[in-house]
Amino acid sequence: SSSSSSSRGKTTLSIVEISNMRVRDIKRRLAREHGYGADELAKMIDKKELINALSYEEHRVFQKEMDKRKRAALKKSIMVALVCVILVMFRPLIHHAWEVLLVNMQVYTDKKRYEWSRIREYRSLRAAWGFLIMLCINGLQLWLTVSVLISWILPTDIKNRWLDHCYLFPVPYIPIRPAALIATATNGGNPGAVPGGPLAQYGINIGPMLISWLFQYVTGKVELYMGRALSEAHRYQRKHEKRASKASSKRQTRRRTNKGSDADVTKHDNETNDDHDDKTKTVSKTTTKSTDTTQKGERLNVETANASSKENNNSSTETAPLDHVYGAMDELD
Repeated sequence: SSSSSSSRGKTTLSIVEISNMRVRDIKRRLAREHGYGADELAKMIDKKELINALSYEEHRVFQKEMDKRKRAALKKSIMVALVCVILVMFRPLIHHAWEVLLVNMQVYTDKKRYEWSRIREYRSLRAAWGFLIMLCINGLQLWLTVSVLISWILPTDIKNRWLDHCYLFPVPYIPIRPAALIATATNGGNPGAVPGGPLAQYGINIGPMLISWLFQYVTGKVELYMGRALSEAHRYQRKHEKRASKASSKRQTRRRTNKGSDADVTKHDNETNDDHDDKTKTVSKTTTKSTDTTQKGERLNVETANASSKENNNSSTETAPLDHVYGAMDELD
């Protein structure tokens, strides 16, 4: 008896399908799929023997495929159970790791923002170019780390498929086999033994380590390049600021000197104007005084004239009665 199924490119035939096949097709399938030789096929003269042989081989293949599926399902179930147990038991640790990841991301973003702010402050094109190279290298480092972590979990066929589609980082395969280092101790002096023994097929791929070390080395060089560029830009900016401050101080001194000379000129003009005003004031005072004196003199003359006229009148009035008296006395005599 046999059954029919298909799994991952391999197809098995049932007893009904085999019985409908021709003898030539049965022999060809036995030779190609199951490794029968020509002498074994020549011994099978009856078609029933060929059908029984092919059905037996197809049933064996079917059982192997079913066993593989069962083992794969068992592995998946064990992995899912382990993941669930790990998530439940190590939940605080996972939460702490997530917080650490967030803190590292915040530190990284703050660092990059500070670097970009310094680059914008100093206006350094070389530092900006180094900043872009640094971002590219950091992205490649993240891609490499994620690819290595995923490669520990993914099956080989899926990993190869993802590598073909460039989903994973193309890491070179540079193995170091520990068995080669301990081959002499493993062989035990037996020249016919396999070098390295059972550990000969195991090796450690140092390709990701070499690439990560190369990225770290390039990152350090780019950081030094950015630091030198920023220091040069800072020095140039300080020189420019000093020159600008000197030029502004010179302008201020010139303005002060110009203001001082203008102030002296205006002060001199003000002094001359004040002298002229004083002179005009003194002249006006003298003129007013002279006019006052003349007016006073005229007033005095008028008053003296009036006084003299009054005195004359008084003297005439006083002498008139005396003459009359003297006349009367003469008449009496």
